[in-house]
Amino acid sequence: MYREMAFFRQSSPLDRRRKIEWKVEVGDLPDYIFVPYEKHLSHSKYEREDVQKKTFAKWINSQLVKNNKPPVQDLVQELRDGEVLLALLEILTAQRYRRERGRMRVHQLNNANAALRALEAAGVRLVNISGADIVDGNAKLILGTLSLLQSPSPLP
Repeated sequence: MYREMAFFRQSSPLDRRRKIEWKVEVGDLPDYIFVPYEKHLSHSKYEREDVQKKTFAKWINSQLVKNNKPPVQDLVQELRDGEVLLALLEILTAQRYRRERGRMRVHQLNNANAALRALEAAGVRLVNISGADIVDGNAKLILGTLSLLQSPSPLP
């Protein structure tokens, strides 16, 4: 990005014909510097969420590699059907969970609810999350649930 700003100044009130021109070249600055402060705050909010998504995706991929499962690219989108979450729980708890194989919303809800029931049975305290939140792709609640999984010894 290249921006050029020009400032004009008259040398004196008597000499109005003469103008001095300064050119300031500003190179490679991010766009959010030139927008209002409120937009900069929202940029940093989404940046934090993106960092959390990337961190949890790397952790989930490190767990899925243990059972030769395909890695996760987009965390929220790939957890929506509940199958990746059930596969992760199978690795962490060494138990098998029944899945529904359909692609309809009902099947996705049943898979997500099965994963949440398995977490509650393992002693993880879940607050304000349901299978519909996972299927709808509520990133904040999904990231909060994953942080509970990653905390020290939440599962047996």
